[in-house]
Amino acid sequence: MCLAIPYKIKSINGNIAIIKDGLDSKEIDIRMVSGVKKNDWILINTNVAVSKISQKDALKTIKLLNEMKTKEG
Repeated sequence: MCLAIPYKIKSINGNIAIIKDGLDSKEIDIRMVSGVKKNDWILINTNVAVSKISQKDALKTIKLLNEMKTKEG
């Protein structure tokens, strides 16, 4: 099973979106998801966007992932 992580798009250049992960920026391939734009939330798996999601769902998922990390640590 693979886990897709939500990120917010900071900028787009062609088929590449820049996302910010804490202090680091990453380049993500967005060819599999049509119609994405700056400030959209997308699910990422291995540096590839796999779907666009709502901000509400993205924040809910991030909260759940953070809770899981806290319980593991």
